Amino acid sequence: AVSALIVVEQFTHPSTQWIPIGTLVGVGIIFAVVSLKFQKALTILGTSMMGGALMVGALDYFIEMASMTLYVWDRVKGQYSQDLCWYSWVILACWPFCLMV
Repeated sequence: AVSALIVVEQFTHPSTQWIPIGTLVGVGIIFAVVSLKFQKALTILGTSMMGGALMVGALDYFIEMASMTLYVWDRVKGQYSQDLCWYSWVILACWPFCLMV
């Protein structure tokens, strides 16, 4: 859900702060129901996704003093923030690799 908010932000800013909240709650409920059916697979996927996010967050902190992390948090809150440089997008592109490791 957060990645969808980041992609939407590149084209338009949500007019109200309820859009990010509704997106996060909706996707969370959908995956909670799906995880009741596929418990083992989604537990593995969820923990690897969280571990990859923590690794990328640590990398972002040491390289750019958490600018990408603050940008993502602003997307969750629905606030405006500065545009990111290409270093931040390269760090974010490391997340799928960290998810697979």
